[in-house]
Amino acid sequence: MDRPSPALMWDVLEEHLDEAEFLWEVREQSLVAPNYTLAEVAAGPEARLLAHVEGLVIGGPAVARRLLVPALEEDEPARVAAAALALLEGGADGGLAAIVELLREAPEPRPALTRALVCAQRPGLGPRLRALLADDDVAVVAAAAAVMHAQHEPLGDALAVLLRSEDPAARALALRAVADEASPARHLRALQAALAEDDDAIAGAAMAVGVRLGLPAAWARARERAALPDGGAAALLLALAAAPVDLARLLALLDQPRARAGAVWALGFVGTPEVVDACLEWLDDATLGPL
Repeated sequence: MDRPSPALMWDVLEEHLDEAEFLWEVREQSLVAPNYTLAEVAAGPEARLLAHVEGLVIGGPAVARRLLVPALEEDEPARVAAAALALLEGGADGGLAAIVELLREAPEPRPALTRALVCAQRPGLGPRLRALLADDDVAVVAAAAAVMHAQHEPLGDALAVLLRSEDPAARALALRAVADEASPARHLRALQAALAEDDDAIAGAAMAVGVRLGLPAAWARARERAALPDGGAAALLLALAAAPVDLARLLALLDQPRARAGAVWALGFVGTPEVVDACLEWLDDATLGPL
């Protein structure tokens, strides 16, 4: 057993970990909060988070062994992610090995570990992640692929494996990654098939990538789904394209109760006087007013 180092103030280090856990959660929430820009996230919650992570990193291997590696097996996802980020930023091979081992062995902390890997700036992480793309467990492949996709790295042969997965989340991830490949046309058949599916995640990913690649079928599917109760993502694509015919279609959806919420949300990304006037009558609605 490691003896506590007299040079380290363990109560302060434990407070660093507690604060990093709290600020990880704050940062994640602020990324989707309407009252934060990305610059404000970076200058506020993220800067404070990284300051506490740095406080843990300075402690070196002793802190990694005593605080960080054990924290990877706790039940709180924010604590797992904060500890993993500190291990990765500290650069200790043992810390990365512990994270990779946990990715393989335990499904529960995988999302938190994946988020930490996405945020890490550790040099040389790419080859370790690419090696995981050949893992026998498709869930591990998907975790590594999620990190690489966030960094706009091509997935190569692993993409075809994920496109064949029975897990909708893994397939949706693979579909989103198609646009980063050197030859996305190779996966056109899988993309066309996904456009026809009813699963929200799969169809949504196929539409988003399809419109980036200029597929007429993707725009047609977006126009179909925009009228559904869960068609907000499709409506957003039409709003961002801002074609007059599609804006007229979205304004018409304001008269359809089941599609109204998605249309109001999407039209908020347009912001023209015409759109503002059309949405004014819903200001006092309990559900639509905040949108």
